[in-house]
Amino acid sequence: MLEYKWENKVGDKGMLLLNEEKIVGFLSYIISAGINKGNAVTYCNLSSWIVDQEFRSKSMQLLS
Repeated sequence: MLEYKWENKVGDKGMLLLNEEKIVGFLSYIISAGINKGNAVTYCNLSSWIVDQEFRSKSMQLLS
């Protein structure tokens, strides 16, 4: 699910939300490169945001 075929120079594919070393949520994103007005840019699109119901009050931590 977190694999794609184009180059990702950033290397990251998402963030994990952990509770005592157990994964209780994740936010995945898709990184791509492009050109905007002649400048090289990096785009980050949010893909999947899933958090166990018990930990949803902490889900905004995935954006930090």
